[in-house]
Amino acid sequence: MRRDELRILADVLRNADEETASSIAGSSNQNYERCREKLDRLLANNLMREKEIAYKTTDSSKSVYLRTEKGNEFLEKLRELEGMTGISSGH
Repeated sequence: MRRDELRILADVLRNADEETASSIAGSSNQNYERCREKLDRLLANNLMREKEIAYKTTDSSKSVYLRTEKGNEFLEKLRELEGMTGISSGH
């Protein structure tokens, strides 16, 4: 079954736990570019935030993504709706 936009956003959000965009893309079954679009949308709506992590051995860093409280509330409400309707996203 094909996932709708809401389920794709929820999958990306569920997998955002101090993970990089490429890691989230893989665990959400999205290609990198489409995942970046979803991340940008979630960031714009304050459902997640971006955090820079500095590498200890070099002067470079990487971006990781985390759910915000609003993002956690979104996922909880989605679970409630799934329970009320008997529709499950598999999580």
